[in-house]
Amino acid sequence: MTRVTEQTVFASLRQDVATAQVRALKAQEIASSGMRVQRPSDDPVAFSRAAVMDAGLARLTSMKRSGQVVQQEFAASDTALADAFGLMTRAREIAMLGATDSLSADERNVLADEVDQLRMTLLSTANTQVAGTYVFGGYQTRAAPFSAAGAYVGDSGARQVEIAPGQSVTVNRPGNQIFTPVAGVDAFQLLQDLAFDLRANDGAAVATHLNTLDTASTQISDGRSALGLEASRLVGAESTRTAIEETITSARSDAVEADTVSSFSQLLESQTAMQAAIQEAARILAGLANRWGA
Repeated sequence: MTRVTEQTVFASLRQDVATAQVRALKAQEIASSGMRVQRPSDDPVAFSRAAVMDAGLARLTSMKRSGQVVQQEFAASDTALADAFGLMTRAREIAMLGATDSLSADERNVLADEVDQLRMTLLSTANTQVAGTYVFGGYQTRAAPFSAAGAYVGDSGARQVEIAPGQSVTVNRPGNQIFTPVAGVDAFQLLQDLAFDLRANDGAAVATHLNTLDTASTQISDGRSALGLEASRLVGAESTRTAIEETITSARSDAVEADTVSSFSQLLESQTAMQAAIQEAARILAGLANRWGA
């Protein structure tokens, strides 16, 4: 009977010390990592909620990266259209000068050469690309949208990118809506015609291009304004995404992270309890040893 009782005491002591050690180790893990839940067994419900929120945060991170790419495209498009507007403004100045009766044929030839250069520069601007993406090609982003002759070889696609849950922006404005619209003015053909009339020393014909140059400039300005509006919507969508991200991050923290003060307090308590269990076991074992010695 005594043997059985002693075995029971030993088993109880081992269990008490082991339990105290497990609690102390768990408290140490929480305090050092700052995480209350790291595995399903810690808290199945909280762990499952955290997994769902992690997936949501990953999606938001992907949207953030997309937004950064879109910002680059907007910046490149805006710069290109600002340059294009400047080129057309200069072409109009040349047309006004070329329409002057007092100009000689040689002087008009010099102006024609400049118009040729403007056309080449406009063509390069219309084929602007950023990070390998041609910004004015519609969905056709991997090839130059305008040929050397100024023909549009892209498509009319307007690319949509989701920046925040339920909020998308239109990334591009196809080049055939800006430089060569069907119901508008073909800017490349216009500059070619202007150069032709200058070389023909026909001031009256040169003057007829003034209104169409204004129309071409308006097309470019309208395209730039449309993209500017989308850029503004991008800023708003990014604010929404950031707010959602902060909310989810906070909720995830509440679900699985440990309060710093509380975790260290629990660590101290668990270590104290473990030491007490060890000391109690030592006291009981010492008493049994004395009994055996007697």
